[in-house]
Amino acid sequence: MKTLILYATKYGAAEKAAKQIAEIIGSAESVKLERGGVYPLDDYDCVVVGSSVYAGRIRKEAAEYIGKCSDELKKNKFGLFLCGMDLSGENRYFTTNFAPEILESAVATGFFGGIFDPAKANGIERLIMKIVSKQSGYVDNLSKGKIEDFALKLKSDR
Repeated sequence: MKTLILYATKYGAAEKAAKQIAEIIGSAESVKLERGGVYPLDDYDCVVVGSSVYAGRIRKEAAEYIGKCSDELKKNKFGLFLCGMDLSGENRYFTTNFAPEILESAVATGFFGGIFDPAKANGIERLIMKIVSKQSGYVDNLSKGKIEDFALKLKSDR
């Protein structure tokens, strides 16, 4: 199964998750989404789109791509994943950011946790993180188990 994994990230969580998914699936290519980018899907058996979530919203690159390519995605086997620090909002993030027909067509969805790197954050982001989560240092709460479950579901649903 040849798989394309497209991801949009700010601090690296979606990229790290994409690479872990690619390792588990094998014969997968991971590509960072760019605004206005074109990613032909004809050569792939499966497509995965992932994004980080900030203030409840997915990254613009991911929203734009899914908006433009939703019909093409629905013709393929595809999965959706999200990464974010607020572990309590999983279902809300999917229903807020994706149309019902996209969610219903996805073979797998997953929310994996997130990464906060203060070295990549601006002063306001560091302050918000400190107030909201009472943490000011590097945080990586990505769930390898959830990533593996997601990848295996895609791999087994041939």
